[in-house]
Amino acid sequence: MRPIVLRVHIYQPGGRGRHSMAAAVAHSKYLRNPRKEELVRQDESNRDRGLEEAAIHRRYMEERQGSEGLFGPVGAVLDGPTIDRELAIHRGPVWRLIVSVAEDDVRQMGGRLLHRPAWEDAIRAALPKMAEEIGIPQADLRWAAAMHRKEGHPHVHILMWSVDPTKGFLSKKGLDAARRAWAHELYAPERDRLGREKSALRQEITTQSRLLLGRTDAAELGQRLAAIAESLPGQGRLAYAYMPAPVKVRLDETAAWLLRQSELAVQAKRFGAIAAELASHYSTDPARHAAARKKAMQDLHQRLAGGVLRAAVGFDERLAWQQIGTDVWRATRGQGEADRSLTAAVQAAISRLAAHRGQRGDVMAEVRKLLEGPLQQQAQALLDRAARRGTEETRGARMQRAQDRLERLVAQRLQRSAEYVADARAYRASHVAGGLARAMYATVRQ
Repeated sequence: MRPIVLRVHIYQPGGRGRHSMAAAVAHSKYLRNPRKEELVRQDESNRDRGLEEAAIHRRYMEERQGSEGLFGPVGAVLDGPTIDRELAIHRGPVWRLIVSVAEDDVRQMGGRLLHRPAWEDAIRAALPKMAEEIGIPQADLRWAAAMHRKEGHPHVHILMWSVDPTKGFLSKKGLDAARRAWAHELYAPERDRLGREKSALRQEITTQSRLLLGRTDAAELGQRLAAIAESLPGQGRLAYAYMPAPVKVRLDETAAWLLRQSELAVQAKRFGAIAAELASHYSTDPARHAAARKKAMQDLHQRLAGGVLRAAVGFDERLAWQQIGTDVWRATRGQGEADRSLTAAVQAAISRLAAHRGQRGDVMAEVRKLLEGPLQQQAQALLDRAARRGTEETRGARMQRAQDRLERLVAQRLQRSAEYVADARAYRASHVAGGLARAMYATVRQ
């Protein structure tokens, strides 16, 4: 879609020619003229000759084709001569606006802007926003408008002023904001459609990134997460906004890496293209389109960077959980990779539990001995990680949950091994008893 056309002209008190209040009054007559012919402006060469311009402009406006009559704020009854008298004695600026859209774009959006009611709704929504940018309070705003159904580009003419003549100044920033306000109203159907698509893409990208971050077979991702986890601060809230600059750089780099993966690249490209397309509704400047695309991608990067941070914290903790579980498992089997003190303590615990089929209380007692003995350093490091993730109020609860989870993990390892040992002993005892019975039977027979 092509950008809206917004032309702004100002009439100043005491001004001459096209800046004069006489020209403003002439334009108010033009707004409400219903005649169906266009005037060929034969006096174009005189357009900057003071009040002669007002006369030419008046003639042009009075014979302009296609005006559908004046309208204004909801409930306002507009009277042309009254507006003319008010403008003639007004001592502040009056703005003349021409707002236009391409007819084929209008038809693509359903054709609403081919008819006056849709323009009325759009103006009543956009004009107060523009007045606010200019510095005109809502209570002081006065305006009158007329729609022209010109073939190729339906448009409106608007006169806007403040009852307080000291109010009103249009800056470049205000004009940019006004263009955005008009685009939001006039292109609402298309912007709504693009907005829904953009939101869906954002959600899809976020979901896919979580799936990627949860993978355990991506070596490069694992290296990135491990590096981030290692550089995390030892205290404070674990949120992107509170991270030191070097950590933010790594988070941003990993978010950018995610968006380059095949699962996300196509969606990310379309996400940026929609942002540029939305900017094109109110600007023809390619630099602005690029800036809108860049801003959208930065927002997306930051959103994914938060997920990367959570994954790095989880990756760090997951490694810690895995390491404790692996060490206990190796110790139950007496493998040399486990620490000797841990192996001896674990095997002694298993032997005690296997001897009398230890109940839950017996198992947990053995677990706590291990956590306060050879596993104490690893367990405390994991609890400290859990504490760093919470606020002062939630820290105790988080540590308790981590403690409970750790006890369950070690208990499962011990109980399985104790049951295996007990079953193996029972099998061996049964086997030996069977052998003795067969030997005795053979002896008796002999």
